Amino acid sequence: MRAGLAVQAQDLRWSSVHALLDPARADGFTETAPVRQRVPDFAALLRSDEDETMSALLRRSESTGRPLGDSGFLNRVAAMLGRDPKPGKRGPKVKDERLSALSP
Repeated sequence: MRAGLAVQAQDLRWSSVHALLDPARADGFTETAPVRQRVPDFAALLRSDEDETMSALLRRSESTGRPLGDSGFLNRVAAMLGRDPKPGKRGPKVKDERLSALSP
């Protein structure tokens, strides 16, 4: 809705929200079960006010490409991917001075 194409998601003809609000309007493309498991009353979710803090966190996560979640969630993602999704230490790696035989 931030793009300004419509006031409500229901106003957009091709929005997946129609299948989520009314299973009889399922289009055969939208998988509604995962959303319905997490949000049994989807209409109430649409009526609720936006959580500005959570929206900002989601937008930041989208821009970095990193998953958003608590440490338990991030650990599960790491186990599935075989790599840590959390950001690593920034900057160049510190050189180990003990390895250089030529340095004074």
